[in-house]
Amino acid sequence: MELVLQRGLGQLPCFLYEQFCVCEKKYQQQEEKICWNDWEFLREFVSSLENKSGQIVGHIDSKTAKKWLDWDNEELYVVSWNGGFVFCFEGGTIVPV
Repeated sequence: MELVLQRGLGQLPCFLYEQFCVCEKKYQQQEEKICWNDWEFLREFVSSLENKSGQIVGHIDSKTAKKWLDWDNEELYVVSWNGGFVFCFEGGTIVPV
């Protein structure tokens, strides 16, 4: 997926919407979806991936999002990026950590 770093003042970075929707659809079609609740396991998993960027590797529920990010809204997708990971909400906008 391609990352858009700036769309204007005050805009959060995001993945191109169309590309993110393709990945989101693929993730939703999986029989088993990973819900992460251990930061260290998530970090280790992502660092072991061959393709280090641009794939949805699971999600975190709203309780974990509150605990890890002080995020009061919905669950978030976890996307591998440059050997690490970022959290996104629907549509591919990245949540600041």
